[in-house]
Amino acid sequence: MGSLAQAVVTHYRSRPSGQAPALLSVEPEAAACVLESLGLGEPVSVSTGETTMAGLNCGTPSSIGWPFLYLGDHDRAPGA
Repeated sequence: MGSLAQAVVTHYRSRPSGQAPALLSVEPEAAACVLESLGLGEPVSVSTGETTMAGLNCGTPSSIGWPFLYLGDHDRAPGA
């Protein structure tokens, strides 16, 4: 969960000119692991419920995407 958001953050934060744009992401209430993780400052798994799409029913943030989502800046992500 969060791979698409990570790609968006990486793309828009990679532009060096001017102030970086504000970014907004949404996820299903029934599987809000990224929101919960951002609030706690570390990746956590949450219990999930039914969602409209099976691919949205993920209870754990992407381990690759998490550092980018947390920091909001690919230049500061570990290993970048």
